[in-house]
Amino acid sequence: MIAFTFPNLRNFTTHLFLKETFDGFLLTEADVVTFNSFHIDGLINKEFFTEEELLQLGEERLSRWRAVRPICFSLIRGHKLPLSFKILFRLSSTDTNKLLAQSGLAGLYDIESFYLNVLYKNNALTCVTGTATREFTMDKTAEQIWDTAVKHFFQKWGIDFDMA
Repeated sequence: MIAFTFPNLRNFTTHLFLKETFDGFLLTEADVVTFNSFHIDGLINKEFFTEEELLQLGEERLSRWRAVRPICFSLIRGHKLPLSFKILFRLSSTDTNKLLAQSGLAGLYDIESFYLNVLYKNNALTCVTGTATREFTMDKTAEQIWDTAVKHFFQKWGIDFDMA
């Protein structure tokens, strides 16, 4: 688990809310505090969709960020900055397995998922990586692979960061 801070808040939030940079992540939950507090739980309500739409969604139970991003942006858009927001992203099962396979770790670790926690509060933005395993392990190799992947993700998109 590592923490990132971002010297250019505008650059990061542009990628987060206006560009497709984070669209592949699943949304576990989002909290936005402006004139009210808003909570989005990210869980897909399957009753809302037709059978055809459900087939397109696949097996994931969580919404993709691309589906919720415009809603979150509408909550923070305006002349005043939000008081805070917290967004918890999760890597999809497919992407988790792909990352482990690319790293030569496929089948070696029982990873539930990799997480990225985004927190904006007191005019500062931080991201913290996280790894959820299905059973306890002292081996941090998979966690380190995820930490490195997140660093490369930010570098690829030109998002400047500092290590907190």
